[in-house]
Amino acid sequence: MDLLMGTTATGGKLCLLLRQPEGVEGRSTVVTFLPDAQPQWLQQTFEEEFVALCPAPANSHGADFLALTGEGLVYFLRSGASVQIPGAGFNQPGSRNIGRMDNLLLLGNELVATGYGGQVYRATDGENWAPAAPTFPIASVPQDTIRFGWAALQSTRSRYVFGGEVVTGLSIPTDFGGLGSATDIAAMIRAQARRDYGTLWLLEGGRWQDVELPTNSTLDQVVTADGKIVYLRFRPGVVYSTTDFADMTEVAVNDAGLSALGIHKGSALLADEASLFVLAPDGTTPFQPPLPPMTDRMLELSSSDDILHVIRESSVWRLIGGAWEEIAIPPETVVLR
Repeated sequence: MDLLMGTTATGGKLCLLLRQPEGVEGRSTVVTFLPDAQPQWLQQTFEEEFVALCPAPANSHGADFLALTGEGLVYFLRSGASVQIPGAGFNQPGSRNIGRMDNLLLLGNELVATGYGGQVYRATDGENWAPAAPTFPIASVPQDTIRFGWAALQSTRSRYVFGGEVVTGLSIPTDFGGLGSATDIAAMIRAQARRDYGTLWLLEGGRWQDVELPTNSTLDQVVTADGKIVYLRFRPGVVYSTTDFADMTEVAVNDAGLSALGIHKGSALLADEASLFVLAPDGTTPFQPPLPPMTDRMLELSSSDDILHVIRESSVWRLIGGAWEEIAIPPETVVLR
């Protein structure tokens, strides 16, 4: 089993996106566990490439999970129905052709889809999408774009938090006549290749605010604990906390890399490849009980109905009844067809 991502929903439901064989593009296979009266595993394959999964809100026509494509199509898993986010993606009817979509999240009872070019769309049912704000305050710069890869809701302020990176382009002239050698050309390319860097924006009352960050690293994840404290995970392994975005406190550092943030029972959790921690505004404490020994790569933390799931590259574990157990996924379920 080779996983790309996963998420959970109420009732102990689980949805996993499988990695396609090398060379296979434009296709997605999802595996869903439904612990109904007769528990069942379902596999579905779609001729679209999914970039994100999330639990569905209650009014999503019976769907348990939703999936998003880079072109802004939202799929209702199980039924297979889909809807296009107006304006999102490239080469779609009504698309603004700003950039691809990147993530889909359920924040409280609201869905938020984010993407390149500062794209943010909201919906409450997965169908009726609208831009989160009429405009984004930064005009497109040739060959540069803002990618919003994560979002969170600071509910105590009714404020959205969007994080990601400024993806910088390569501006290379087409006339190489003045360059005397391949060494000169290589030096010119290095000089004009600028490093991507993190970006953080707040959206409150329809108004955008850019936030100064304590590091230039890419911002990989944003979560809120109890609707107030915001945790920011930067690449490769630094986490900061803040409530007002004026002051930020470094709470965790791991040069080897920090893999995931998650929320469980109102507390923020932090995972690296081998350990799990509870975050506080000024530091961390080990999570109890500790994770069992694992060797595969950490992907995501997901919690629903107070059951914590650790989704890794080739296994899924859950904490239930105070003990960790690996979820037994039938081998035939994860065989790509």
